[in-house]
Amino acid sequence: MVEIELGLINRFEMVNKIEMVNKIEMVNKIEMVNKIEMVNKSEIGIFKND
Repeated sequence: MVEIELGLINRFEMVNKIEMVNKIEMVNKIEMVNKIEMVNKSEIGIFKND
């Protein structure tokens, strides 16, 4: 019984680690989107100056 419970706990920990990695990837994607939006805004600013 104890071994089965430990196995389940380890699986939950794995799931939590995967979720954390996914959250970090989400944050990275959001940061990338924000950088792209900043570039787009700066490009619009350049076009307006012309």
